[in-house]
Amino acid sequence: MLIEQEDFKSIYDLLKQQQRYGASDVFYIPERAVTSENLTFCNGLGDIALFYHRHPRDADWYDSIKVDSAVEAMEKIENGKIVPKLISDDFTGEQFLDLRSIVNNMELVNQLRYKMQHADWRHEYSDDFKVADRGRKELMGIQTDLKKLSSSPEGLETAVKMWRQYVPPHSVNAPDFLIKKIDIMDENEKSFNENQFRRVGADEAFTPDVIKQMQDGAPVIQKSFVKEYEDGNMEGTLHLKKSQTSDHYFMNKIEASTQKNGEDAPRSQTFYLSSRRQPDGDNKGEQIKVENRYTLKAIFNALQGRPIGVLQTTKDGDAERVWERINFKKKLENGNHEVKRHYPSYGFDLDKTLANYSIKEMRNEQYADSLKDSLYRGNLQKATFIDKDGYEEKLYVSPNISLGSMNVYDENKKRVPDEKLVEKGYISQEFAQQLKERIAEINRELRPERQQEKEAAKQKETQQQEVTQKRVPKQKVR
Repeated sequence: MLIEQEDFKSIYDLLKQQQRYGASDVFYIPERAVTSENLTFCNGLGDIALFYHRHPRDADWYDSIKVDSAVEAMEKIENGKIVPKLISDDFTGEQFLDLRSIVNNMELVNQLRYKMQHADWRHEYSDDFKVADRGRKELMGIQTDLKKLSSSPEGLETAVKMWRQYVPPHSVNAPDFLIKKIDIMDENEKSFNENQFRRVGADEAFTPDVIKQMQDGAPVIQKSFVKEYEDGNMEGTLHLKKSQTSDHYFMNKIEASTQKNGEDAPRSQTFYLSSRRQPDGDNKGEQIKVENRYTLKAIFNALQGRPIGVLQTTKDGDAERVWERINFKKKLENGNHEVKRHYPSYGFDLDKTLANYSIKEMRNEQYADSLKDSLYRGNLQKATFIDKDGYEEKLYVSPNISLGSMNVYDENKKRVPDEKLVEKGYISQEFAQQLKERIAEINRELRPERQQEKEAAKQKETQQQEVTQKRVPKQKVR
């Protein structure tokens, strides 16, 4: 799929638009260069079959590419993350972007990543002939794909990074076409350390000055960052500590701060990423060692007051989803605000909760997974609601863990009351009644606590008044 350089933005915008509409594939005739007019978009296998049915004679002339892959590739080109492959016309001197080649290369990397993650790299140590033979065939396939990827300088560098990242030391020897590059670049430590930034969504913070500090063996590194989001900005510090046995650095905590609209003071919190002990949610009184997995976007959403579904590694090595929400009304001695955690035993099930709402995305498995992943990250996610007459409306949703429901907001991000949701047929009358009863129950449970807060506030106000009166000098009576 060749694109003229001046058409890059228009094609990119069109692909993003069709992606939002749910297009899965785009068909085109692989001539000199495509234009917006000669692109045909299809939404899933049904549309693709219909496309071939309507073009029985000239279907072989068409080629296709995945819309998601094309958008991802063009986004990386626009952000400078990959170097675009250009083809020049020998006669006119014009240059065209070879998007097909870039996407193929990107998909090859994704396939390789999966193969290398699941490969048996120690098959040669097995006494079982079948295991060893299967491992050798698996390795031959991986090496073939790596050689294909290494046909360009950029691909060779990617192949080296993947080899150093996924192949355990002292397991399998690198192929000849990678050895020279590996000798030049000591990518093992660099790739590991860079991944510490990548996994939290702070790729841009892995700067030359950070690399220099790592090369110098600094025991502790603190890197400031600023992130811009649609709802506001966040700034803070990434904290890394050097391993005592290698040149690996581990990111153990993130200090973050953001200004929420309508509030005078910024909200700040420290998020710990390293393994640490904390109360077991299922067995009160016991302590378990867990590893928290946060991203900067999830941290920003948590500071905005929304719940986030954090993946934690348990003592058994399993991953479980724990919902967290910051209680900004209560500050702890360490300077952090209290974090309320709801473990699986609490009973909140995102799938079952969303099933109570007339949301279009939940009728498609792929879109449903995307919606849930976004909600796990704490995003105020836009969803398509279908009313009782079949009309669609875009609204924002966010989980309400305590109620076992969703908070729904209009386009201006103002809360939509449950009565309005019932009126439009977005939820049932029975579900609305359950929520009403649950709210009344919570209010009864919180009544003593709220009364204590009122009394404490009144006592504090009285003390301040007494201090003020003592400071006022008495006037002499003449």
